[in-house]
Amino acid sequence: VVVAQVIVVVVAQVIVMVHVMVTVLACDLEIVHLPMIETKKLKIYPTLCVTHKCNLNCIYCYQKYKSNANMSFETAKYCVDSICDTMLNDVEVVEFSFIGGEPLLNFDLIKKIFEYVIAKKLSIQKRFFITTNGTILTSEMKSWFTEHRDQFILCLSLDGTRETHNLN
Repeated sequence: VVVAQVIVVVVAQVIVMVHVMVTVLACDLEIVHLPMIETKKLKIYPTLCVTHKCNLNCIYCYQKYKSNANMSFETAKYCVDSICDTMLNDVEVVEFSFIGGEPLLNFDLIKKIFEYVIAKKLSIQKRFFITTNGTILTSEMKSWFTEHRDQFILCLSLDGTRETHNLN
């Protein structure tokens, strides 16, 4: 069973943090009721693990998956819809974050999720964030990220000095 996790971190402007973890089974989706927060002007940061695959094997990495599973678009839509339908009251910013393995190994899904969220025409500010090792960043990807730079933040993992980084 492929397990996709959405980690929702809700942060109020007064530095109130509430962590909500929702586990969605790709083969047996269940409706999950998320708690409603009674605070105004929240920022939420849902994180989608879009793949367990990785092209590296860094010694420090906590993402030690034994599978090459990818999140499906159906699961991603379910996660986005669940967040939009239950968590966006009193929210002014939602920042969807993509992690993996190496999330760029499922770049097509990231683009689909981005387009799906934008098509929802939410009346709040939307941002997107991806953490990548950057080793498979292609010209096509660079162009796409450049085109969407006003909404997408690309974060590259660097592990200290060149010598330390290259140990991984």
